[in-house]
Amino acid sequence: MAATDSTPIHEAPQLLTIDELAEMLQVSTSTIYSHRSLGLPLPPAAKICGRLRWRLSDVEGFIAEQFAEAA
Repeated sequence: MAATDSTPIHEAPQLLTIDELAEMLQVSTSTIYSHRSLGLPLPPAAKICGRLRWRLSDVEGFIAEQFAEAA
């Protein structure tokens, strides 16, 4: 690949804040914190610079799994 090629070497995953995660799951942020402390199912999170972040792809997979289990 040439150095002038505009194709990115890799794309960074889209990261969500807790507010964005809560909006996607249609729950409150306190529900997310509660689920984390109780060990209830949630998409995996990482602390980045001291802040919790979720990968959009993980959240979408988690939602799909929840529907698959409910079927």
